[in-house]
Amino acid sequence: MALSRRNSIHTIAEATGLSAVTVSRILVGKTKGLRRDAVERARRVEAVAAEIGFRPSAAARSIKSSRTRTVGLMITTSHPDAKPANLTHQYETVLGIEEMLADHDHSVLMLRMHDVIDAVKLPRVFRENLIDGMIVLGDTPDRVIDRVREISPKSVLIETNRNQLTSCVSRDEYAAGREIAEQAVAAGYRRVIYLSGFSNHFSVEQRLAGVRDACVNAGVADFQVKNIDSELSADRFDAVIDQVDRTTAVLVYGVAYAARIAHLASRRRLVAGVDYGLAAAEELVLDALSWPELARIRNDRWHMGSIAARMMLGQLDGDTSPPASVKLAGTFVPGLTLSSV
Repeated sequence: MALSRRNSIHTIAEATGLSAVTVSRILVGKTKGLRRDAVERARRVEAVAAEIGFRPSAAARSIKSSRTRTVGLMITTSHPDAKPANLTHQYETVLGIEEMLADHDHSVLMLRMHDVIDAVKLPRVFRENLIDGMIVLGDTPDRVIDRVREISPKSVLIETNRNQLTSCVSRDEYAAGREIAEQAVAAGYRRVIYLSGFSNHFSVEQRLAGVRDACVNAGVADFQVKNIDSELSADRFDAVIDQVDRTTAVLVYGVAYAARIAHLASRRRLVAGVDYGLAAAEELVLDALSWPELARIRNDRWHMGSIAARMMLGQLDGDTSPPASVKLAGTFVPGLTLSSV
C-alpha cells in the first residue's frame, strides 16, 4: 500500500534515527555537507527512501515554500532570418545554465518570445506562477525585455542589447575586436581590412570599435571597414581578396566570414597565414574541432550560462540587491592563420 508523505517521512526518520525535519531536508537536497558523518547520514536516508519507494512531492514543497524551483529560459533574436538551427552557439550557454540550476535542485522551463509579447493573454506558466524567475538569452528586442521585467521581476539577461549595471552577463566584445587587431599589428601586418557584421546586436558596433581603436593607436595607415550583408555574396568577398597580399590582415566579425574568405581565396591558391593574415573575433561551438588553425577569440559560453544561473539563484534565495553585471573577456587563440610577416 502506498504511504502518505507524512507517514513516509516519519517511517524514514524512525528507521534512520533522525528527525523528520532532517530527513526532509536531505531528500530535497538542502544538506550538502562533505563531512563523513553527513554523507553517511544522507546515504542512510536515501537507502530507506528507495526501499519504501518514497519520492518527495514537488507540488507539496511548492505550496509550503511558495516557490516552484523552476526558472524560465527564453532564447531570442531580433533578426528576422534567425532560426533555431542558426543559434547552435547558444546551446553551450544553455548547458551552463541548466547544470548550475540542477546542482541547486532547480529545473529549467523553455519559453517562447511569443509567450510574453504577442499572446492574446498570458500563458498558463505566468498566470499560475509556474516559474520563480526568467533568464533571457540572445539578441532580444527592448519591448520583450521590458515585458519580461514586468511579468517576472526576478530576471537575468545574457548577451542582450540591454547593458545595465545589474543582472546582465555579456562578453567583452570591444576587447575581442581590439585583441585580434593588436595581434595582427604585433605580427607585422601593415594593412588591416575588417569585415563587420550586419545584425543589430551590440557586438557588431563594439567589435568594430575595438579593431578601429587598436589600428589607430598602432598607427596603421591603411585600415578599411567592409560591411557584409546577410547574403554573404561572393562578389563582396572577392573584392576583399583582390586587395590582399603578404602584408594584409583580414579581420572578421565571425567565423562564417573567415570561412568564406578562406574558401574563395583558396581558389586563387592563396593560403591564410602564408599569403595573407586571417583572424576572427569569436569562436563558435564546433570551431575548435573543425578549424583549429584559425586565429580567433575564444569565449567560455558554458561559464557565461553558469554565472547567469548563479545570479538567478541569488535573487531567488533572497538577495536584497540585484547582482552586479558581469562582462567576460575572451582568450586569443593564435592558430596558424596570423603568422609573423
